[in-house]
Amino acid sequence: MHEELVRTQMLLTDYGRVVGITPETSNAHVIFYYGLLSLPPPLAISGYDLDEHFQFPVHEAIELVNAYFVARLSALIEQED
Repeated sequence: MHEELVRTQMLLTDYGRVVGITPETSNAHVIFYYGLLSLPPPLAISGYDLDEHFQFPVHEAIELVNAYFVARLSALIEQED
C-alpha cells in the first residue's frame, strides 16, 4: 500500500496536466475510516480528520450513508430468519 501511494503521489501532478488541469499542488493519502492508521500521517488520514482535511463537512454524510446500509443489511438478515 505504501509503495502504491508513493507511486500515485509521484504521478498525480502529471496526470492532472494530461487531463487539462494545472494543479497548484497534489497529494495522495490513504483514508483509514474505521480503524487504526497503518501508515503514518501525512500519508494516512483518519476518518475523524476528514472534515478538517477537506475543509468541508464530510464525516457526517458518510455516517448517514453507513447508517442507511446498516439498516438495509439488518433488514435483509431479519428476513432470512
